[in-house]
Amino acid sequence: MKIFTTNNSTAMADAEFDIYDCYSPPLEQEVFACADETVTGYDGGTWAFHSNGTVGYWVPQGEAAYSVACPGNYFEHPAMDAESLGVALTLLAINRQIWWLHAQGRDFDKLARAQEKLRDFAYADDSTLNTNAIYGFLD
Repeated sequence: MKIFTTNNSTAMADAEFDIYDCYSPPLEQEVFACADETVTGYDGGTWAFHSNGTVGYWVPQGEAAYSVACPGNYFEHPAMDAESLGVALTLLAINRQIWWLHAQGRDFDKLARAQEKLRDFAYADDSTLNTNAIYGFLD
């Protein structure tokens, strides 16, 4: 997995484009908005984009774990690890973008395929992510 930070923002934008077929400020901003809604005490911060060339997701930097509460589904986790949280936030943001594109009558096939790949990556048998926390977050 290659990690892109704001220090190499051009490379990060190119990696995002390769996966999501667009430069993704709207998607990236949606990830931040999802964090604002679900991460206790979130007030912005530094993020990195993790990519293996097939899947990609944003990960908050600075803390090893975050307190999470999802009011819509009553999920709470006092210490969700940053990597799993980043995958969950990215999947939620992609879902919101797909619904927005659908409502606009626009094509969302590539974004849906990217969502499926990220979900498969997260739930793979050899995943080191906290899949139970991701499931609970997205439920």
